[in-house]
Amino acid sequence: MTERKENLLNAPEIGAEQIALLEKLSNAVAVSGSEGEVRKIVLEEVTPYADEVKVDAMGSVLVRVHARQQPALKVMLDAHMDEVGFMLVESGDEGLYRFELIGGISWTQSL
Repeated sequence: MTERKENLLNAPEIGAEQIALLEKLSNAVAVSGSEGEVRKIVLEEVTPYADEVKVDAMGSVLVRVHARQQPALKVMLDAHMDEVGFMLVESGDEGLYRFELIGGISWTQSL
């Protein structure tokens, strides 16, 4: 059996609890500059497992879990809390609307 297949067989199962969290995060409003709802969910979820939790001046959630034994592997997880949104900037009489993008998506990919 290949290493990849073995890793997939040993992967944790995604259960109802994980699906519920994914749904909660997906339904939260988090347009760039207004990530408070997602930040609250993230803080609720990570705090029970963390040794240190803080929110910096930009609103980023910083979590630290201290190693229980040495030597310890250092791991960093990084993710965005915001999502691309649209803002209505003009509405016309005939149902024509003009929107502007809030946030964005980078279509370039580096390898």
